[in-house]
Amino acid sequence: MSVTALHPLRHGCTQCGNSCRGHFISPLDKAFTKRLPTIMETLGPLYPDLQDASPTISPSINGRTRTGLANKADGECLFLGQDNLCRIHKHLGAQAKPLLCRTFPLAIIHTATEIRLGTPTRCYAQHQHWDQGPGQSPMGLTGLREEELPDPVPRGPLPNQRAQLQARPAPDSQYAQTLLQEDTLMHLLHQTPLTLETLTLFTAEMLANHTNTDIQELGELLRARLARLGKSMVASIAPQADRMRPGTHFWHLKALAEAMAALQPRPWPVLTQTQMDYSLYVLREWLFLREWTHHPSLPHGVLVMIAGLMLAAWRAQDAPNTPEGAVGDTFGHSMTAWMRLMHMGNNTRGLISDADDLDALLRAASSPPT
Repeated sequence: MSVTALHPLRHGCTQCGNSCRGHFISPLDKAFTKRLPTIMETLGPLYPDLQDASPTISPSINGRTRTGLANKADGECLFLGQDNLCRIHKHLGAQAKPLLCRTFPLAIIHTATEIRLGTPTRCYAQHQHWDQGPGQSPMGLTGLREEELPDPVPRGPLPNQRAQLQARPAPDSQYAQTLLQEDTLMHLLHQTPLTLETLTLFTAEMLANHTNTDIQELGELLRARLARLGKSMVASIAPQADRMRPGTHFWHLKALAEAMAALQPRPWPVLTQTQMDYSLYVLREWLFLREWTHHPSLPHGVLVMIAGLMLAAWRAQDAPNTPEGAVGDTFGHSMTAWMRLMHMGNNTRGLISDADDLDALLRAASSPPT
């Protein structure tokens, strides 16, 4: 089976610690679980907060029990130190960490025909290095030997059957039709110039089969839904707001929610060429790694992504002093916060709840035929 990467593999760690905040780090590999008691024996005397702590939790998620690293009360990984360094890595070396942490941000999936490698948008510094320097091998990116890399995760194109792979699907099957949608969208995402309005119109009319779309009305409807979701988020995070330190993942989420809640009617945002180039990079990786299958359908997922791009662009327009030719921190941080937020299904449904809601949204944005 061939191994393919859509873009050069790049990552530059700035030791901000945000990749160790707001994540449930799971699953844990068996080798790490086996050495965890020794890790706790070594680190416990050095850190009082670890002496009586349980290093793992096993919550039930969507009816399945999953074991992962425990978090502190503020959502940080139990092993993240005040210096933003992993305490396991600091004292015992990178090889002592869970395999999931060692491979971050590399994603490895396999489809019915190939193994795919990529770096999905999870890192708050990604916008600074996404197109800088030579690409690395998976081993160079992670520091692992080839035989230590995790097995690829099966990822088919059906959101409700993500592990189902078909090498020769029936031409009229949903599987084959979704593959065609993926290919058509990927072709569009490689076209230049491309605007958000064009991508939105394509999604409504070509992917979701809604004609006569009023693009201005659809933009306003998405803005209103962003504002509604933002107000709900602001209310839910209010009790923890005082504990959110500037620059951390939760602080970025809080800033994103407040910006959403404050949105008023305004024209479609204008992206700089660099911001549009970065947006297309993010979208292509998201499509290639089939991250869209966290959403109920491809058009559902694309509209959620478009809403995030609109929000990032509006925030960037309102932010002063974005360096010329740069993505800019406001835009880049907004996109990372949005991608991490929308990776969870409940948040996705907060914007567009299901297929019927998607249909209602697009019908509301349809103008009468002339």
